[in-house]
Amino acid sequence: CIAANSVKHLPKFGKVLGVPTGGLPLQRAFEPYITEGSNVVLIVDDVWTTGGSMKKFIMKYTLEESVMGFVIFARSELPDWV
Repeated sequence: CIAANSVKHLPKFGKVLGVPTGGLPLQRAFEPYITEGSNVVLIVDDVWTTGGSMKKFIMKYTLEESVMGFVIFARSELPDWV
């Protein structure tokens, strides 16, 4: 339900990556909504507390595509890219 309702408010994305471990079920939920040809990578996680997990996860990848973040719950202010 979260993916189906949220995707209406997100730009099209060509890849989705879940931050282990909370983001992996979200990754699977968002995968049916991938748009071929989009250069946006959607990074998903369940909870944003300080952003450390998501920031650390992104640093493992060299992405030439645009990166956009998505979380279900935010416990602090989010940057513009999430």
